Amino acid sequence: MSSHRSNNWAYLPPSLSMPVVQGEQRYEGSQSQSSDSFAGTSSTPQYWYPPYSYRYHVLRTEREEIFEQCAAAEKQHFDGLINAQQLLVLEDHFTALLNAKSKEIQDEENKGPVSREEILKGWGYTPQQAREAAQQERQEWARLQF
Repeated sequence: MSSHRSNNWAYLPPSLSMPVVQGEQRYEGSQSQSSDSFAGTSSTPQYWYPPYSYRYHVLRTEREEIFEQCAAAEKQHFDGLINAQQLLVLEDHFTALLNAKSKEIQDEENKGPVSREEILKGWGYTPQQAREAAQQERQEWARLQF
């Protein structure tokens, strides 16, 4: 059995099995907090809720739409509707849009700790509904604690 395998059935590469450092989590294998790069070392805040924030969701959706528009432009080129120069101009445009959107996503990821109430308010709950839901969740967790 390889020394890289853990005792359980799931294989975790050695670069991802690093311990959590106080206040941050370090991964060899990613240069930045972006999920698009795979070289260097990165740190991620210990309290990291952006995937649940509405703004993060909207930014990721907008980023996917840019990828779809880029694919549509490439299809137009392959169908003969636009020439190579037009495609290059469009690719430069889409690259600039993706860089800007990725920066916004990274800024959203770098925000500090977010309470459950703030997350719920971001998704459109009223302050009262968010308070009640967060209180109910705290009670549920307290009930589950031994």
